[in-house]
Amino acid sequence: MYYSTYNNKIVAPTLLFCIDQSTWQVLFVGNSQTEAAAIDQELFNEYGFSVDQLMELAGLSSAQAIHSLYDKGNVLVIAGPGNNGGDGLAISKSSIPIISIDIPSGWDVEDGPPADESVPTLKPDAIISLTAPKLCAKHFQGRAHFLGGRFVPPSLERKYQLNIPVYEGSSGFLRL
Repeated sequence: MYYSTYNNKIVAPTLLFCIDQSTWQVLFVGNSQTEAAAIDQELFNEYGFSVDQLMELAGLSSAQAIHSLYDKGNVLVIAGPGNNGGDGLAISKSSIPIISIDIPSGWDVEDGPPADESVPTLKPDAIISLTAPKLCAKHFQGRAHFLGGRFVPPSLERKYQLNIPVYEGSSGFLRL
């Protein structure tokens, strides 16, 4: 496990991986909002998805989207406990590209990055929204915004007015 320090405390990254030996990426799994939680509950209760199935589908679509942005290379995945993003904030101060999964660490689900510019804030190179983009995505100004999660049934899409674009072929992600 890779650990580092942030504000003199030992922290573990939420998820860290390397496309090649010179390019590090940090991914943060975002917190859900009320509607996202309701959609997840319906996927579990009404459509029979398990937590493991949704995590596998989210991971697969995220991996496909990341692969579309970067050249092939060795990938190292290191997953730590909890959701501490301190390590990512330290790394984000460099020129290393950052990919946020669903909601960038430190962003509000609806309002986006903190309004106070003195607060350290992630400015991701790419966002991979899961199921449907969250309201904070309207503040995203990076290189690419993807949608992953081709598993949303049409009736659920209509109920929540998600307006999900059509996925191409058998792809598990699409670029917005």
